[in-house]
Amino acid sequence: MVLERINLAKKQIIYVAALFMLGPTFLIPPAQEIGSYGWIALTISYMGFLLLFSLYRALLNLAPDKSLFEILQLAFGRWLGLAFSLFYLFYFVFLLTLIVANFADFIDSVVLIHTPELVITIFLVATAAYAVRKGFESIARISDIILYTSVSIAFLVFLFLIDKISLDVFRPVWPSSWSPIFKSSLSVFAFPFGETVVFLSIFNQLGKPQKTMPSLLWGSLIAFISLQLVTVRNVATLGEFVKYSSYPSYDVARLVDIGNVISRAEILISINFLGMGYIKATTMYYSFCSGVAELFKLKSYKHLVLPVGVLVSLSSLLSFKTTIQNLYFIAEIYPYFVFVPQVIIIALAYIVLRVRGKKVG
Repeated sequence: MVLERINLAKKQIIYVAALFMLGPTFLIPPAQEIGSYGWIALTISYMGFLLLFSLYRALLNLAPDKSLFEILQLAFGRWLGLAFSLFYLFYFVFLLTLIVANFADFIDSVVLIHTPELVITIFLVATAAYAVRKGFESIARISDIILYTSVSIAFLVFLFLIDKISLDVFRPVWPSSWSPIFKSSLSVFAFPFGETVVFLSIFNQLGKPQKTMPSLLWGSLIAFISLQLVTVRNVATLGEFVKYSSYPSYDVARLVDIGNVISRAEILISINFLGMGYIKATTMYYSFCSGVAELFKLKSYKHLVLPVGVLVSLSSLLSFKTTIQNLYFIAEIYPYFVFVPQVIIIALAYIVLRVRGKKVG
């Protein structure tokens, strides 16, 4: 397969990267299980991402015109590189399944509670499949509208709740035990910051590292600031209840009531979730299909879109029986499983190429 060139402006890459990292985390803010210390865990995890970003940049400087799969085969050889590539493809489709399951579970639980989850899942996957067949440029074209709308809504909800916010819940500022915070930081690092490894599979289609890497960094900064705003707002509004809420941002928005005129603001949070989650899902969808086509030298990825959609729909329906199982998996199991593709394999590939002492591509 001859990889298509994706013609995006730098700001579009920034928007896509920011929305990818925000995604479902805008609705399920990270580190909510540690309550008022969530902002600390989020800060630590972002510092970890900056180290990971430096690793990405160093790796792409060694192989600037190569995709993730080409880098793996250059570093580890044909067969081991193929095995690692297949592992990444499994991770991509697994993450896509998890995103769709989050979507469907939220809509089925709080928005369309009488609609069968099968119908919701089919509609979500079909919408994403249509966008992926149109190409990545069509996905990125609406990213600026979604980002501006989502951040504006989050800020408006913050302003509407200003009279209900109490900063006393953040006392004491210094935690008595750092163990839960470091554990939560690992979870936040894995979801969402470490998931940016997916961009290594398509960055060579977007342009040179000098264009793509600064855009990824700026996008991550926007995501970090936005997540901090949402995390602080939720804790300051809900207090200790934030630890036990399945969707704290949604519960916060339900408290908006200004003179019985402005209320039911939770629909705004739903719009946020659907918009940002759409960008994340379609990015993962495109990356998986184009990765399969590249690895197996197919002429095009587009004929893979429909069967992949069927696979993802079935997998998401069978993945979790309840919201609690979903949240438990994300917090307790997911961070340890994904540390291998997010960090370890990437670091090994860099070390091997660095030892060889020459630039490829």
